[in-house]
Amino acid sequence: MGWEGAEGPGADIAAVLEATERRAAATRLCVLASEALGTEVTYLPVDSSPDPDSIDITLPGPDGEEMGVLRFTRQHDGDEYPPQLYKLVTKLLSEQLGWWERTQGAWRTRVERIRTVLASGRIPLAFQPIIDLTDESVVGLEVLARFSGPPLRGPDRWFAEANAVGLGVDLEMLSIRQALAALPDLPASLYLSVNVSPLVAASPLLTDVLAAAPLQRLVLEITEHERVADYDALNRQLAPLRKEGLRLAVDDAGSGFASFRHVLKLSPDIVKLDTSLVHEIDNDSLLRALGYTLTAFASALGAQVVAEGVETQREVDALRFLGVRFAQGYHLGRPVALGDVPVDLDSPVVSRTRPG
Repeated sequence: MGWEGAEGPGADIAAVLEATERRAAATRLCVLASEALGTEVTYLPVDSSPDPDSIDITLPGPDGEEMGVLRFTRQHDGDEYPPQLYKLVTKLLSEQLGWWERTQGAWRTRVERIRTVLASGRIPLAFQPIIDLTDESVVGLEVLARFSGPPLRGPDRWFAEANAVGLGVDLEMLSIRQALAALPDLPASLYLSVNVSPLVAASPLLTDVLAAAPLQRLVLEITEHERVADYDALNRQLAPLRKEGLRLAVDDAGSGFASFRHVLKLSPDIVKLDTSLVHEIDNDSLLRALGYTLTAFASALGAQVVAEGVETQREVDALRFLGVRFAQGYHLGRPVALGDVPVDLDSPVVSRTRPG
């Protein structure tokens, strides 16, 4: 838990740790001040005994309380600094310590926020249908995290914050475990598509979690937004799982700087066209050209194509014209809770019209 508001025996430990952190930060700032002034600057407790050979100046904290004392060793070569300089240095160090404490407080708040989610053992999930445009049937569901907050923000920001405080893998693994737990409640004809970062995809932790899962019903989506540090290591880790039926998808294709290289290196089973390529593809000849190129490229590799972010019937028609067979988006089906996933998966969900 965060140090703020700690109660019971943990409160004393929290106070000691916070004081230790503050003292370490103040000591480091004093080293920098000593180097700049050419005289020793020391951080001491408030009740330290005065030293006649030094100049002591009280160091105020962010909220005005006395945080400690800065002791400046006097110069004995006749070049003593004016008192105003010592006061200025003290003020600057006080401001830096205030900034540090605000930063530490914000950091602890972020850590606490993610740990609260982890401790709860659950992340609200939504399931968006993936549609076969040839017969308008539902063939799969993409799992989407829906954090309830506070703060209210998109899942990408929650996962980014978790990564920033070193808890990204933990949060992803919790999401994946929950997604797997939903499989028995879904129609057996559907596959489940789960988003993973390259780091988690290459981790033995994922292999362990998937050990008992029906891999033929799973697709791992690896985003193009995040850099893959080692494609060979990633492919080695996923090879046994793919051999057992796990499929791999490249998510957000076309949104990054190295789409073709990324697809080539991973040799996925599915390429998902990014929303930025699909939005208004019916009105933009350049988007259609790029969509066609990626579709042809994926086909040459033996991969299926799924278009993301479809919002209008005209986009559906344009995608069909380009030969894109699978799609998802609000026009085709909004993300819903597990209990609201439709049972009748064969009823049409889009118009049967075809472009003339």
